[in-house]
Amino acid sequence: MMDASIQPFFVVPADASLDANAELLGSKAAQLARMSRLGLPVPPAFVMPTSLCNGVNQKDGAALQTLKSGLRLGIARLEAATSRRFGDSRLPLFVSVRSGAARSMPGMLDTILDVGMNNDTVQGLIRLTGNPRLAWDSYRRFVQSYSEVVDGVASAEFERPLAAMLGVEDAASEDELDCEALERLTHDFIEIALRAAGSRPPANPLDQLDAAAQAVYASWESARAREYRQINGLHDLVGTAVTVQAMVFGNSGHRSGAGGPSLATPPPAPPSLTSTSCSMLRGRMSFPVAARQATALCWRSGCRMSPKISPSRRGAWSKTSRMRRTSSSRSKTASCIFCKPARPNARHAPRSGSRWIWSAKG
Repeated sequence: MMDASIQPFFVVPADASLDANAELLGSKAAQLARMSRLGLPVPPAFVMPTSLCNGVNQKDGAALQTLKSGLRLGIARLEAATSRRFGDSRLPLFVSVRSGAARSMPGMLDTILDVGMNNDTVQGLIRLTGNPRLAWDSYRRFVQSYSEVVDGVASAEFERPLAAMLGVEDAASEDELDCEALERLTHDFIEIALRAAGSRPPANPLDQLDAAAQAVYASWESARAREYRQINGLHDLVGTAVTVQAMVFGNSGHRSGAGGPSLATPPPAPPSLTSTSCSMLRGRMSFPVAARQATALCWRSGCRMSPKISPSRRGAWSKTSRMRRTSSSRSKTASCIFCKPARPNARHAPRSGSRWIWSAKG
């Protein structure tokens, strides 16, 4: 029998009594709580614990009700923390719904971003940001992500109309599509979801949230997740948690993006701290994979896209660091969109042909 007293854990801002236990909260939420306590600017978040995973996946009525009530309690807390409202047409709140086991399982579990998107809230995001391209790009990404993860629609169903739109707009990548093209593409994606799954993503944000959380829990039992645990000997894990966090948009322009630090370096090189940063990138996919598909931040001296290093650190970085470059097959130039002119026929900002990896020893 499911314990009906299970409540969401608020990890950002962290409750004073919260024990950042990865076995209960998942490693992702536990680290968010630790970063929040260190004073780092972490978006508000709450987590539904790993102990709910088995019951939800078995469709236990008490577990499903506990999840539903916990999500509503958590959303109310996020609304208070952000001064925004979930599903509102003027001050909308959007959230990411992510997995998180006690030990990392990169790329094995599901994530849904932009939960809360519908025909009303997309207009609210335009009002908030003054950026219609961001709003329609986020909406069409949500429709695709929700349809693939929750409804099981094949990704190829969305790749075909995207490729057709790129051809019509004479764009080399989706980064070059303007807001009008993205609005049309969003409506195309909705029609694809309706045709392939028999229904479009629900307009009610709370219904979206319920389905997204259940889908993330269900990804624990996916074939790839089972095989990963078998190969890596992760037999003692009880399930994944579900972390719900206020959205931060990495696709709002070429001065936004995502990055990931790592201590891993290919042998025989000595261990070093490596950080890869890409603009116009979102955190849905495993970062090394996603980085190959994104526009990069530029490390060229003088470019306004280059990272800013404080004077106190600049000397140390110049002595103890090195810069490596990996080029995509599309371009061999070491420039970014701000270092070279736009393509004559581009409808939006031109793409970068390379990504940069900064490696600092020690």
